[in-house]
Amino acid sequence: MHTANRATISLDALAALFPHRVCTAAELLGLGLPDAALAARCRPGGPWQHVLPGVLLLSRRPPSRPQLAQAALRHAGPGAQLTGLDALHLHGMRAVPAAGPVRVLSARPAGSTERVRVTRVRELPPPVLRKGFLTAPLPRAAVDAAKTLLPDREAVRAVLTEVVRRGGVRVAELAAGLSRGAEPMRQVLRDLSDGIRTVPQA
Repeated sequence: MHTANRATISLDALAALFPHRVCTAAELLGLGLPDAALAARCRPGGPWQHVLPGVLLLSRRPPSRPQLAQAALRHAGPGAQLTGLDALHLHGMRAVPAAGPVRVLSARPAGSTERVRVTRVRELPPPVLRKGFLTAPLPRAAVDAAKTLLPDREAVRAVLTEVVRRGGVRVAELAAGLSRGAEPMRQVLRDLSDGIRTVPQA
């Protein structure tokens, strides 16, 4: 009788295989972890936890912001991109702290949760890799962030001003990404455009 050799899985070493200690249940099962072992380790008091449907954090500590961002991308599926404030921070724009739900763009259907908001798009923009995360390009991330900050016009102004003056994004690029009903953001962009035109030439 032939018996296949099976490597023993070191459960405590699994975390090192996954960025930010975040993985999907399907990935663990694919490595040969039995369902019962996975369930046992995610019980109250166990060493792992579910952070999103089908997504685990291989730690009992509360998830950090980068871990939530990684979990959001795993939840949204292959090709998903961070957008909004988390993407802005990865681009080096920090006028407004990253808070609230993590925002993600995805071409696949994926449900939103209290921690993650998934926007399904027909076609994803060309991704930018920042610190190991797939992110939306800076203009798209800025527009998405500004939308979530309304009606706080000062926060919107801070975000859009930073990406224009520090990020090198043209006002026209931001205006092109706005949809109907975005008049408060358009007004901020008009103010920025007026300010750029009135800067004295050296």
